[in-house]
Amino acid sequence: MATDPLKPRPEETVRKIAELALGDAIEITVLTALIRQQNTSGVNNQLSVAGAGRAASAVKNALIARLVTLIARAYAEPKHGDLHLRAVVPLLKNNVTRQIFTTRDGVKEKVAEFEAHFAKCHGDHRQARIIHFRHKYTAHLGEPEDIATPAYTDIFAFGALTAECMELFALATGVAVKPISSDPTVVSCAEEFWKPWKEK
Repeated sequence: MATDPLKPRPEETVRKIAELALGDAIEITVLTALIRQQNTSGVNNQLSVAGAGRAASAVKNALIARLVTLIARAYAEPKHGDLHLRAVVPLLKNNVTRQIFTTRDGVKEKVAEFEAHFAKCHGDHRQARIIHFRHKYTAHLGEPEDIATPAYTDIFAFGALTAECMELFALATGVAVKPISSDPTVVSCAEEFWKPWKEK
């Protein structure tokens, strides 16, 4: 039976997911740093004094909404054509596809490390809180269920774990060659962004 030349092969989809996941991991890291920096060194106070308090609040809400969206979508039940992180889990169960990414030295262990890390994140109690927050307060508005609202510390910590999971996958597939932390500008760009508004 001939394969459809227009349909991407599973290994191409795996690489595409890895590329997108790496981008999400970097953005999660930057968003977290931006929110943290906005809440330090009198940034919000300086913005309020300058008459930009409402704009600062809107920016903060937008940053949180985007951060929550990036984290939550990584764990959504995959549908046909989806390219978020969880969509790669069934693809890696295909022996032929898996072999393509595990034949090089050390890669089999990296793939296994990603899978173990993803399973840990997927079972983390904070995931449900963040997804619920996304459903009821950011992407949609609705009556909340009896689920605790995540604290900033929950969102930041679980976001970091999710970014690490994405990074592991990108490294395992060869899409990334070095960890995000090796680029100091990923975090320092947030400090530079708010620098003009920091109290002297």
